[in-house]
Parts: sequence; C-alpha cells; structure tokens
Amino acid sequence: MKKLLLFAAAATMFAACSTDTTEDAAQIVVPDCLQVSIADEESRMQLSNEKTVWTAGDKVSVFYKSDANQCWKFNGKTGDRSGTLSCVSQGTATVKMEKVVIVYPYSESYMITPSSGNIEAKLPAVQKYLQGSYGLESSPMISSGYYTQFALKNVCGWLKLQLSGTGTITKITLKGNNGEQLAGDMYIDADDATVTLASASVDNDENQETGGTLVFEDSIVKEVELDCDGGVDLSGTTVTPFYIALPPTVFEKGFTATLHFDNGTTKEIATSKRIEITRNHIVPMETAEISVPEYDYIDIKYVTSNKRIIDNSAKNSSWWASVVSNTYDVENNVGTLVIPKGSSIGNNAFQNVTGLLSIEIPDSVTSINELAFEGCMGLISITISDSVTAIGENAFRNCNQLTTFTIPDSVTSIGDEAFSYCYNLTNITIPDSVISIGECAFIGCSNLTALYGKYTSSDNRCLIIDGRLIAFARSGLTAYVISDDVTSIGELAFFDCSSLTSVTIPDSVTSIDNYAFNHCTSLTNIYCKPTTPPTLGANVFQQVSTSAKIYVPTESVDAYKSATGWSDYESIIVGYTAIEPDNISIKYVTSNKRIIDNSAKNSSWWASVVSNTYDIENNVGTLVIPKGSSIGNNAFQNVTGLLSIEIPDNMKGSIGSYAFDGCMVLKNITMSKNTSYIYDYAFQGCKSLVADMVIPNGQREIGAYTFNDCWGLTSITIPDSVTSIGDSACSGCSSLTSITISNSVTSIGDSACSGCSSLTSITIGNSVTSIGERAFYDCSSLTSITIPDSVTSIGKSAFYHCSSLTNINIPYGITSIEDNTFSRCGKLSIVTIPDSIISIGSGAFYCCGLTNITIPDSTIFIENTAFSECINLTSIIIPDNVTLIGYNAFALCRSLTNIYCKPITPPTLGSRAFTYISYSAKIYVPTASVDAYKSAAGWSDYASKIEGYDF
Repeated sequence: MKKLLLFAAAATMFAACSTDTTEDAAQIVVPDCLQVSIADEESRMQLSNEKTVWTAGDKVSVFYKSDANQCWKFNGKTGDRSGTLSCVSQGTATVKMEKVVIVYPYSESYMITPSSGNIEAKLPAVQKYLQGSYGLESSPMISSGYYTQFALKNVCGWLKLQLSGTGTITKITLKGNNGEQLAGDMYIDADDATVTLASASVDNDENQETGGTLVFEDSIVKEVELDCDGGVDLSGTTVTPFYIALPPTVFEKGFTATLHFDNGTTKEIATSKRIEITRNHIVPMETAEISVPEYDYIDIKYVTSNKRIIDNSAKNSSWWASVVSNTYDVENNVGTLVIPKGSSIGNNAFQNVTGLLSIEIPDSVTSINELAFEGCMGLISITISDSVTAIGENAFRNCNQLTTFTIPDSVTSIGDEAFSYCYNLTNITIPDSVISIGECAFIGCSNLTALYGKYTSSDNRCLIIDGRLIAFARSGLTAYVISDDVTSIGELAFFDCSSLTSVTIPDSVTSIDNYAFNHCTSLTNIYCKPTTPPTLGANVFQQVSTSAKIYVPTESVDAYKSATGWSDYESIIVGYTAIEPDNISIKYVTSNKRIIDNSAKNSSWWASVVSNTYDIENNVGTLVIPKGSSIGNNAFQNVTGLLSIEIPDNMKGSIGSYAFDGCMVLKNITMSKNTSYIYDYAFQGCKSLVADMVIPNGQREIGAYTFNDCWGLTSITIPDSVTSIGDSACSGCSSLTSITISNSVTSIGDSACSGCSSLTSITIGNSVTSIGERAFYDCSSLTSITIPDSVTSIGKSAFYHCSSLTNINIPYGITSIEDNTFSRCGKLSIVTIPDSIISIGSGAFYCCGLTNITIPDSTIFIENTAFSECINLTSIIIPDNVTLIGYNAFALCRSLTNIYCKPITPPTLGSRAFTYISYSAKIYVPTASVDAYKSAAGWSDYASKIEGYDF
C-alpha cells in the first residue's frame, strides 16, 4: 500500500506522542484475552439468516495501546456472535497510546494514527465469493475502547444481487453509471466506523494545515469484482444471492453489473435508479432471471436477418430456435448447424467453434465474411447455396478437417487466404463466375493434388490469372516445370512446398514476388531460363535446401549476380546450358565397357540390344539390355518413350546415377538379381512405374532419391543385404501403400519416405538406429508404425503431418524429441515417452490429438510450442526436473483444465505458455512454493490460477 499523508492535526499529535521510546512502548503488557461481540444486526463477513456470525479461527488486527499491529485469533466456533480473542503475535511497538483499536480482518498493512486511533487501510477491489454470505475478508469492521470488551461495527454496506435461471458464473464486475468510487485506500474513524475514501491528491501545505483533507496517490477504484473462483451454478427457479461489499455511497444514476460465465460469455444487469448504500445495511435487488447457452469457452456471435449482431445468450430466442437443427447438440456444441433464411454470416461469426462438424447455408445468404469459419478445426462438410457471391479473407483458414469444398457458380470473389492451411483439402474447382482470387488463397494446403475449372493450368497444378501464378497444388510433387504461359509468380505461391526438390522457371517469367519459394526446404535445383533476370521480390529463395543451386543461362550469370534481389544469392548462381529432352544424347555401356551413343544404333551391339517390340525410330517399346552389359550414369535419362526394360541376371555391375531418371512412361522393370548397387536418382521421376518393386538381394544401399517421385509405385521390398536407405529415396511416391525395411538396415535417411500420402503401414527392422529428418513427413495415411528399441535418434519433423497416426511408442534409447517430430498429427491420441527423454523440442506435439500424456521424470526442457493447440488435452503433469517451459508451450490447449507443476523452484516460463487454455484451468504447484510461483516472471501472469498442492 502506498504511503498516505493524513490530517495535519493528526501529524501534529503523532509528533507530540513520539517522545515515547521503543523501550517504553515495549513495556506494555497485553491481557490474556479480549472480549468481542458484534455490535450490529448486519455485520461481519459470514451470514446466518442475514445475521453476522464469527468463523472459527478468524484473525483480527489489534493495536493494544500502541502502534504495534498485533495478530489475534477468535477462540470461539463458527456461528458464534461473541467470544474471546487471544494474541498470536505482538508485533513491534514504537509509540504508546491510550486507546485499544481492533480491526477485522487481520492485515499486516494496516497503519494507525496514535493520536486518534484512526486506521489507514485498503478496501479491496476484488472480493472472494462465499456461498450465502459476504465476500471473504472483504467487509471490514472496527471497534475502539480503553478496556478489554469490544463491540465491532461495520465499515461497509452491501448490495445483494439475486439471480435465478441457468449458467455458471465465474465472476461479477460492478461499476456505477456515474463513475462512483467503490474501493481503494481509505481512512476509518475508529469510534463511529465512518470511512473516507482516497479521492483527491492534495500536496500543498496550505490545504494540509486546514485539516480534514487527505492526500493519497493513485487510489481511485471505480469497479469492483466478486470472484466466484470455480464458478457458481444457477439452479433454475431457486434464487442465488451474491453479496458485494461497498463503502457508503450513492449510485446517482444506478449501476451496471456484468455477469461472466464459464463459457466466456457475459451478460449485463443494469438499473438507472438512484441506489444508496449505507453503512451496515444490505440493499437487496429484485431477482433477475438469467439464461445462458453453454458453449465451450467461445464467445460465439451470429448476425440475424436484420444484421443486428447477437451473441449466444440469445439461444432461447425465436431466431436461435430456427438456427438449431435436430442434429445439433446445443449443450456440447457439436453437430450440424442450419442457418435460418434471411440471415447473413458476418465477420468472425463462427471463428474457433472447434466442435462444429457441418453447416448448411441457405439461399438467402449472399456473402461469407472474413474469418467467418476460421479455426473450425472439426468442420468436415459445408453446404453453400447459389446465392453466395463472395467468400471473404481467411473465411475458412485452418479448417484442417475439410477434405472437399464446392464453390457455387454464384461466387465472384475469393478473398486473401480464404482456404489457407486447410491441410486435408485434396482438390477444388473454381467456377466460371469467379473474377478475382486473393493472394495466398490456398497457401498451406499440403494435400492439394489438383485445381480444376477457371484459371487452372493444363496439368491442373496451378492457378494462373492474367499470366500471374497465384496458387500451386503441391501434394505428390518433387519436381515441377512451370508452363510457358506464366509471366509472373505471385507472392508466397510455392511457400512451404517442403517436398519440392526441383523447379524450372520458363523464359516467359518477368517477375517473382516476395517469398514465392520461401521455406521450400528440399528445393535443391532451381532452373531459371530467362536471359534477362526477372524482377525479384524479398526473401524469394530463403530457407531452401542448404545445397541449393540456381541454374541460369551461362551468358547471363553476371547479369543475375549483379541484379537487385538476385545478388543476395550470388554464391549459388551457376551457369547452365539448357538441353531440351528431344535432343538428349543417350549413352549406353557395351560389354567391353566402351561408351557408345545412339549414333551407333546400327552397329551389331545396337542390334543385339533391340528386341522385336522396340520401335527404333520412335524410341518406344521394350528394351532388352545385352548380357555382360552394365548401366552407367544417365544411361537412359529422359528417354520419355521407354515403356519397359529387362536387365539380365549376368549384369553384375551397377545401375548408375540418373540411369532412368525422367523415363516418365516406364511401367515395368525386370531387375537383375545380381545388381550390386543402385546409385542416387536412378529411377527418379519414373512416374508410371506401377509394379511392386523388389530390390535385388546383394544390394548394399538404396541411394538418395532412387525412387523419388515414382507416383505409380505401390510397394517396395528391401532385402537383408541393404544397410542404409538414402535421403529422399522414396519421397513423393504418392501411391506407395507399404514398405518393408529389413533387419539389416541401420539408418533411414532424411525425407526418405516424405510425401508418401498413401502409405498406410511400414515395418522397420530391429537394426535401425537412426530415422532422419522428415523421414515420414506428410505421410497422411499412415495409421500406425512400430519404432524398434534399436533406434537412438529420430530427426526433426520425422512424422510431421502424419494426420492419420493414432499412437506411437518412443523407444528408450531416444534422449530428445526433436522439433516438430509429431507436429500436426491430428489423430495422435496415445504417446508413450520413455524415461530417457531429456528435452521435448519446439512444436514436437503441436496440434496433436492428445487427450493426456505422461512426461517422464527425466525431462528437463519443454521447448516452445511443444504441445500448442492440443485441443483435446485435459490434464498435464510437469515433473520435478523441468527447468524450462518455452513460449506457447501449451497455448491454445482449450480443454486443458488441470496443470500439475511439481518443481519446487518455478521453471523458466516463456511468454504465453498457458494462454487460451480452459477458462476454469488451475495450475497446482507445491504448497510451499505458491508465493514463489505467483511472483516469478511469466508465472505471475497466471497468479489467479495457481493453487497449492501436496504432491
């Protein structure tokens, strides 16, 4: 409490009494007990039939003939109206005085003016609810005298709100309609219990000398709160009283009480009548009937047919009745919602209503405004009428369960980021009616495989408006050649296409906007064909592969390196002479290992190569490799007409790098069982390869990118001879449903199976010790996987967006769960974490389906966003050894109600660590550490939720 300067007369008297020494004051002998009773019929903080009673163990402040603030305890039992006090602590006296002054409740911050016995105190702005009574310790009493018997008088009066109906109230805030002062620093007359609130700041000597003027600092409080802690349930027709202690005051224009409910909604009770609060009296208000819908901590707002915004408190109105269909569970906020005719859908209308499964929008609705359904993470289907003409900005952002969406023919505009981060959206059709599509409309739609309708490219992968490429369907693609009708690449067009390894930018492109290829973390080869460097925006190629190269026409290297924007990438710009596929010189290796090219096709060797089904003129058919041959690097690269190939058993050599890269119609390969090695990129881009692939026994390694982007491949069997699977070996195999990894394999490389969106099962052998970064990234159909005990490391983002994965058992040898390892595994509900884990990385379980999880005692670090947006998580135990909880670690865990934090010393807590969790959440900490937590950096933001617990 701030220091208060009191009456000048009081200050003078204090100076006169100050001749008494500490030694003299210390000689005061207190009696064994003091007799106390209640002077008024309506006094004290606990009521019985609206009469005041004591509570066993109540404590009061006693100034026994000195300025020492002593603590005394009531010796009677709960319900008594009189009894005795005994001294608990005498305190330190510096000045003697004649009077004895008693103040309820005890507070070490009380100060006394010895000359008058008057008390400086504080009337709290937050009061604690007590059933059927005044707020705990919020209603002070005072008494003074010269002997040992005292009758306590009330300082305050009380407003009694009477409520009935439904809803759970968590707090009530009250303020006067005329700005009346309701709490703060006060000065209590010990004789008649009158109170003066600090309401002015007067600091000149002239006013002080006149007497009667108080000088306070920043003490004016115009709103009080009744904290209902865990909530008070209204129970139908039964009236529930709520008492709020107030200083004697007059609400000249009435007051407004705001009721706060556990679902995040509010309701106001107001009156404009003049209300007078007098000391020692209860002012009862007429019973108010309350009806509140029970939603899950969301303040849901709708727009009626007359465009007036109404909130969920109107659920019993006729409008609400017409909204709710028979399949909608209004209590649990789950099901199908039918919007009434005549309505429109305003900004933020259903934002973050996570339980909404489906919705029907009637013919009368003309627009879906910005953020209308943003964050509706449970929304599976939506029916939109032909009357809708506009879909606003971010309208369906983060609706990550939405798999299909039909845009009606009436829509003319689609706003910025309208469908951003709808992860499970697989395709969409743009109707002919659309004339504008905003920036980043489909950014983050990682499973989008096709775009149809107006503005789409011939391969159905891009949206192109007036030559500007604004959207890209990235799922299943690792390499992409942009068509020649594109003149500019829009902002963020390829952003976060993490499986994209190669892109070709055509001659026609003149500009590439900001962030166009930003965060394409696997992008290694960028072929930029324009002779004149296109205009380049900011951060276009930031966070691509660390080994990335930008290939530009050889004659333009210097121009690119010096051009604005391009100069930032000078070190990775290299010259490249473009070779069109039709002009490729195909080279083979003869039995005597002499390299010959296709100009030798009439030689005897060529004759022995070509089978009867091979069309030598058109380069189409089946090719049979002669016995004794081997296949060198780039041997059949980009032979686009090659349908099938037979490799004889006596070919004991290897299949070289890029040997069949780009053989886009190659469907069948008969592999030699004696092939010793398949080098990197050997079958990359063989998109038509459909047969099950059985790797020959004797093969030691599956090289990097070996089967990358083989869309048609359905299964791969890896033999016992293989010891490692290279980086991106099977990435982008979107039809691959199963893979068997033998017991001989010891390592699985980075991005080994990333983007295998059809992969449902995988068997990992017992010798694997490491799983690389992004190894199973975006394997959205993977339902289960067994990680053997031999594994000691799992790389970052290894199982990122494995959205069908339901359970995982992390082996004991793992010491760290790396960043984003299981991020966005929306169905992952069961995870076993071993006692070996020391740290849980950033985003490790971000946006997972966890309902509960046991963090082992070995854990020391819980990094940033580790469990953020785990919306089903209800309880968490943070073990003793944790020293760090990063920012947003549990943010947006909307169901998180019980947090048990066992460390005695509060761990370092990052910002927003527990923001947007359950409104009624409690943070339980060791009882002895409650004060330490409440005052610690970060933890103090949650002081009202922190409670002691004996672990």
